[in-house]
Amino acid sequence: MLTAGRLVDIEALGEKDATGRRPDLEAHLRALMKALPELSVVITQGYLAHAIPQQSLGPRTGPDEDVGDGPGADR
Repeated sequence: MLTAGRLVDIEALGEKDATGRRPDLEAHLRALMKALPELSVVITQGYLAHAIPQQSLGPRTGPDEDVGDGPGADR
């Protein structure tokens, strides 16, 4: 998507047809709109990965299990 934006022919996007419309610009904008959901996923995966809860590799402890050093541990 970024490469397509850099390689776009600005002159062609500005050319009007007989009705005064800019068909190349309209087609380019439609393509960008179609690519935005994929871009959103890539951004989420790359930049917001820290927001995803990490799974612990240690033993599972629940409220009924004695963890040894926690509050209420016998000393």
